[in-house]
Amino acid sequence: MEFAAKWHFGGSIKIMDASYDDIKGSYVEFQASIEHHTFQHLGFGIGFFADEVDAREETPRALVLGDWNQTRDGVLLFLRARF
Repeated sequence: MEFAAKWHFGGSIKIMDASYDDIKGSYVEFQASIEHHTFQHLGFGIGFFADEVDAREETPRALVLGDWNQTRDGVLLFLRARF
């Protein structure tokens, strides 16, 4: 979405839920950014991202998954080339 000349705001959310046998899990991702289209084919931006992976085994067995969760987040600084 362009909110001023040469400035663009963008974002996305992705959600996935899955199960296999007695293992259930989910994946969630969020991303938002602001970009400046400095030149016709080159720009820069800053943004934020976060994601989470969660998996669990409904009937735990030895040496298998159990309950697992991983979360990441951070700041993005980037150059973008468009052709």
